[in-house]
Amino acid sequence: MIHLNDLLEVWGAAMVRASWQAGLLALVVWGVCRILPSIPARFQAWLWRLAVLKFLVAVVWYLPVELPVLPSLPAAAEASVLVSRADSTLSEAPTEPSLGLATTPSHSVPCAAILLIAWVVGVGWGAAHIARACRSASRLRKSSRICDDSLLRDATGRVARTLGLRRQPALLEAAGQGSPLLLGILHPAVIVPATTLRRLDSSERELVIGHELAHFRHSDVFWGLFAAGVRTLFFFHPAAWLCERKLRLAQEVAADELAMSLRGDTPAAYAQQLLQIVLKIGSQETNPAKSIAVAGSHESLKERFAAMRHVVTSSGRLRIALALFSLAVGGIGMIPWALVAAESPPASAVEAAPVSNAREAASTDEQPAKTLTQGRGKFVSFKNGTLTLDGPSGRLVWKEIDASTKAYLGMGESSDKDRGYRPVETLDALSKVKAGTQIYVGTWFGYEKRHGVFIDDVPGKAIGTFVSFKNGSLSLLAQDRPAGSFTKKYGNSLFIRNLPAGISVEESVDGGDFERIGIVKEVLADVAEGTLVTVHFLGEGNVTLIQIGVPRQ
Repeated sequence: MIHLNDLLEVWGAAMVRASWQAGLLALVVWGVCRILPSIPARFQAWLWRLAVLKFLVAVVWYLPVELPVLPSLPAAAEASVLVSRADSTLSEAPTEPSLGLATTPSHSVPCAAILLIAWVVGVGWGAAHIARACRSASRLRKSSRICDDSLLRDATGRVARTLGLRRQPALLEAAGQGSPLLLGILHPAVIVPATTLRRLDSSERELVIGHELAHFRHSDVFWGLFAAGVRTLFFFHPAAWLCERKLRLAQEVAADELAMSLRGDTPAAYAQQLLQIVLKIGSQETNPAKSIAVAGSHESLKERFAAMRHVVTSSGRLRIALALFSLAVGGIGMIPWALVAAESPPASAVEAAPVSNAREAASTDEQPAKTLTQGRGKFVSFKNGTLTLDGPSGRLVWKEIDASTKAYLGMGESSDKDRGYRPVETLDALSKVKAGTQIYVGTWFGYEKRHGVFIDDVPGKAIGTFVSFKNGSLSLLAQDRPAGSFTKKYGNSLFIRNLPAGISVEESVDGGDFERIGIVKEVLADVAEGTLVTVHFLGEGNVTLIQIGVPRQ
């Protein structure tokens, strides 16, 4: 049940995160294409591809890039925010939406399990549909033979050279009638029905071949299958269906535009000849394993004819501007940004006793307890919602902890696979903790970022001499590195990527006790090369503290 709870929490958070982030980007792309219909279809297709990619990126990229642009609270006001309120008090970055399995009653687990089962069934149904489409495409290719029409082969070679194709898909002839189409990714082929070949004149043959080779140049079969796969994973999300449909339409219009430019046709002349082809060979339904045939479905044809009204000749500058715009949408849309508060200004009352220092004592007997945002120490007591720890430099206190506070129990170090934490009932778990148990309060950056009280942590450390700190990455010459840690070791070097900027840094001056001197982004850039540095972390490399120097033994 432990592993099921973790699976449900990770899956639920990933689905919610991807759903709203990708849905928002899809809405933006839809708005851009609706407001500016004259954007070349090639660029519209790329915008929809980015929207499709966002679904997967949002699933695997769970840690947002923080932008400190929001107004900051004064330090004294920040100190009054309680650690037990809505997770945000335990992290500088806002949390992603989750299913709340860590703190909700036990009946929420079966509900989440039912949702997971329903999702698996839906994905299975969609995957079976894609598999049938792929088998249909495979049977069509196997039943086809090499086309021996010399005029069509010459036209295909001529169009391929004009498009600058380094390799040319096979040209095959199938029995029966229908629209020519492109299929295959590793072994692409243009399939031309024999009856259709006899009905079309040379000009019409060149049009359909140019249309299918345009699909080949744009890798539309791959992107069509990719969009179908993403839609299968997010079958419950309307935006996933919208992205697939709009991407297919944009790819068809883009192929029309390229075929039109090859022939030097006007949109009206091209549409007229395309209509004549449809009247001869009929329409064709879509298949995710094929390009939409040049004739397409009735609905696709109507939309393509409507899109041709907006086809314009684009200049080189316009294409460059649109390419930069697509890159901007990709950069802004793909990366999960998070707007966070700027660094809090100092306040005299807090400067005297900074509450953000997780190592500072807060005596419950002599003075009111101060609320802390992160810290670690040995368990002392938990009474009336107040958690008291014995930190390395004194007493640490968190007040008003209740059932809404998330708590996690360490799962030990028996293997790398088992390292981590499982959610537990907060009040029940804290009431059973034995004195001296290690507890960490703050943010744990595992596969899924978590905030809360971590009981019986799995401490570790990496020791080395300082080399550099650039772009959030710390480089050390290793002296000690635990097996299975998160650090990348190259020979005698340790390289710790994406070190959280808000981690506390302590220093031992002249062999004295460690004292807090700031946070990572303020301190590490000024450390002298060769200085001894100790990186403390939990589990799979979740950094909690950095110490500079070493005190006397």
